[in-house]
Amino acid sequence: MGTLFRVEIAGTDSATGVLLAEAAFDSVALVDSLLSTYREDSEVERWGRQEVGTWERASDVFIENILLARRAFEVTGGAFDVTLTGRMEEVLVDTLSRSVMPAQPGITLDFGGSAKGDALDRALRAIPLEIDALVDLGGQISVRSATGRVWQLAIVDPTDAGRTMAIIELSNGSVATSATYEKGDHIVDPRSGETPDELISSTVVHGNSAWADALSTGLFVLGARKALELADLLGVAFLGVRRADNELGPESILISDAMKEIVSLREDLAENLGAGSGER
Repeated sequence: MGTLFRVEIAGTDSATGVLLAEAAFDSVALVDSLLSTYREDSEVERWGRQEVGTWERASDVFIENILLARRAFEVTGGAFDVTLTGRMEEVLVDTLSRSVMPAQPGITLDFGGSAKGDALDRALRAIPLEIDALVDLGGQISVRSATGRVWQLAIVDPTDAGRTMAIIELSNGSVATSATYEKGDHIVDPRSGETPDELISSTVVHGNSAWADALSTGLFVLGARKALELADLLGVAFLGVRRADNELGPESILISDAMKEIVSLREDLAENLGAGSGER
């Protein structure tokens, strides 16, 4: 996936830890082999050559990611869209035969907004449930604890990558961030084809890594007010940062009610944690 993958495993001997880490890596490599847009032999690239009117068998990874993308598309009102052009309804799936078909020609798919999360979910499933584990793929981190262990996960200040903006405490779940501070304005609103400019960072915490990945992108595209409203409606932990001309301040931070339960903001930003629902 063009990024680094890291595994931390606790409560086992070194040899077993290495074997489990390799199994987790193999799970990530499988998703990459099927959903990568950089590999000519990937299932995504084969989809781009598939003929209209012809059903073709698809892998479970491919179908599950399409179904998740469809749900995210519906929930966000099209703000998350793996076709990038509002054509999700033209991606046909037959779950009984495990087959897919484009309804019209020219539909391409890009799972860049959810594939990392799906890979992390599969990586954790490769590690026995009784073992505490942390997996990190390109900055999205997923953790699982059978012993009650709590990880403290840092969220970078999008205006100053050398500083921490917040700490999230988590025993089980995934932290995904969509932002512009590393790759620039690379996120596009599929409904308009334009780059969203209201938020510079969108962080979501969810028990499902793929869902956290997709929602962090969808909420980024929606913008401040709609993102916060949707996050609270869904009961999702969301932390957003508005674009501003000056340095980061409390007025730039948006926090959903669910996020307030697990986040500690940097001291100069913390006053926003006490804001009521009408003061965001």
